[in-house]
Amino acid sequence: MNFCNTSNMSYSDIQQHFEQLSRKLGLPIKPDEGYINHCGYVQLLAGNLKSAYIIFKQNIQCYPHSFNVYDSMGEVCLAMGEKGLAILNYEKSIAMNPNHLHGRKMLKKLKA
Repeated sequence: MNFCNTSNMSYSDIQQHFEQLSRKLGLPIKPDEGYINHCGYVQLLAGNLKSAYIIFKQNIQCYPHSFNVYDSMGEVCLAMGEKGLAILNYEKSIAMNPNHLHGRKMLKKLKA
């Protein structure tokens, strides 16, 4: 996918891309956690908060045991003004990885 030409990407766009790729190659190809996360951050940085939220939410559904997906969700929740949801997601992230410095820093800042 060309991120530079994508001003507003949905999770459906990501799914369609990988379905087409799977058909071309004749084997199932699924996006990994890092790829989905990157797509979410592209949308977050472009100000497409709803799309970013949906992409990060899907990443949590696909990779529920990753501390990083909750950290990313915390970032979009904070950008949306949802401080309580941001705190909950950062807490989940830190519970999974107590050494995650960014999550600890953000949680301390939000609780101050």
